[in-house]
Amino acid sequence: MSRAMLLCAAGAMGLAVSCYRAKRRLRKPLPGGAEVLWEAKAVQGDIRVVESGVWTVNSYHSWDDILYVNNVGTSVTIVMMGGWKVNVLFDTADQSVDFTRYFRKKLYPEKPFTIHVIINPKSGRGHGSKIFEKTVKPVFSASPHTVNVHTTHHSKHATQLIQDLLLIKGDTVAVVGGDGVLNEIVNGLLLRTDISANDVTLGVIPCGSGNGLSASVGIRSVESASKAIVKSHSIPLDALEFNQDSEATRYGFLSVTAACIADVDIRSEFLRFLGALRFSVYGLYLIACKKTWRLSFVTPELDAPNPVSGQVDFFVVSSVSHIAESTNIAPSARTDDGLLHLQWVPSEITSRASLVTLFNQLESNTGEHVLSPSSIVEYTTTAEVVVTEIGDENIVTLDGELMPCKPFTVTCLPSKLRLVAP
Repeated sequence: MSRAMLLCAAGAMGLAVSCYRAKRRLRKPLPGGAEVLWEAKAVQGDIRVVESGVWTVNSYHSWDDILYVNNVGTSVTIVMMGGWKVNVLFDTADQSVDFTRYFRKKLYPEKPFTIHVIINPKSGRGHGSKIFEKTVKPVFSASPHTVNVHTTHHSKHATQLIQDLLLIKGDTVAVVGGDGVLNEIVNGLLLRTDISANDVTLGVIPCGSGNGLSASVGIRSVESASKAIVKSHSIPLDALEFNQDSEATRYGFLSVTAACIADVDIRSEFLRFLGALRFSVYGLYLIACKKTWRLSFVTPELDAPNPVSGQVDFFVVSSVSHIAESTNIAPSARTDDGLLHLQWVPSEITSRASLVTLFNQLESNTGEHVLSPSSIVEYTTTAEVVVTEIGDENIVTLDGELMPCKPFTVTCLPSKLRLVAP
C-alpha cells in the first residue's frame, strides 16, 4: 500500500487540507511503475483548491471516475472506479461537510428519487446478495436517494414484487441479477394500469449468466452500473410483445429465438458444470448431427402473405445489439430504433463447415456473422414477425425463458420502457 502526502493551500472558503493519502488496490502495477495514485503521470488524477475556494478535478481526471464520496468527522473518503480510495483530512468537521456537499452536487441529479432494489440472490453464481452488500449498497447509500431493498425467493417472484410496489413517476427499479429476472419485472410493470411503464426507469446490475441488455448499452461491470443508476441518465428502450393462441401475452426486451440458438441455450443445461464452454460443446454436437428445425414465418417486408418456409439452422429475432455479453447478434441495433432484427439461415445452403464458421463468428462477439461479405445469414429489419408453422423439434425462448412450442407473433413496442445508461 503506497501513501502520498500533499499540502494544499486553503482558498477563500478557508478549506485547509492537512494531508491526503492514496491507497492502491490494483493487482497490476501503475503505468510507468508509478506508485502514487495522484501523480499526474500515473492514473489521471489530481484534486486541488483553486483561489476562489472551489474544489475542482483537473484535466487529468474525469468526474465519471468518482464513484461516491463520504465524510466522517474531519475526514472525507473519495472512492474511485476500480477500488481506489483517497482520504482527505481537514482541520474541522465543517470543512469536510462543505467539501462533501460540493462533490455531491457534481455527482448527482438535483432532485433525489427512490431506488427500488430487487435482488435475485441466485444470480452471480449464488452471490447476488453479497455483490449488492459489498459493491452496490455503498454507492447507493452515499447518494441522496431513498433506497428500498427487496429479495426474490422463487421463480416469477419479481413479477409479483413489481406489481405490489408503490411506484411514482421518476422512480428507478434497480435489478441485481440477469436478463431473466429483469424479464419478470418488465412483465409485471407492463401489466400495471396505475402508472406508465416508461415513467419508471429500469437499471440493471449485471450479475446474470447472459447480461445481454447491459452489454447493449455499454455497461460491463457492477461498479459502472451502480454509478449510472445513482446518476439517473436514462434512454428509451423498445419492448417486445409475444403472442400465442390460448396463451397470455408476454413481454420482453432482448430476443426471441428458435432452432439451434434456443436448442443450445436450453438443452445444454445438463452441461452447466462446464460453464460457458457448455454452449460450444453442445453446439458442436448439433453440427455433428446436422440437426435441422422446421419453421415458416412472414413479415411485412418479406412479401406477406407468402411465408419463408422450410428447414432452418438458425433463427433469431432481437431488439438490441447483444443477446448475451459475449454475443453481438445485431451490431446495428439500437435500444430505441423501433425495429426487430430478424436473422435466419436456411438449412439447404449450409454445410457442417459453414456452421462451424458461423459459431466461431458468433463467439468472436464482433457481429462478423452478419457483417462478413461471405455471411450465410439472411438479415432484415421489421416491426413484426409472424411464425405460422413450427416443428415439434424446436425450442422457443423469449429473453432466454422457455415458451410453448407453437406458432407465435412478435411485435416491437417502440420506446415502451426506459433504461439506465452511462
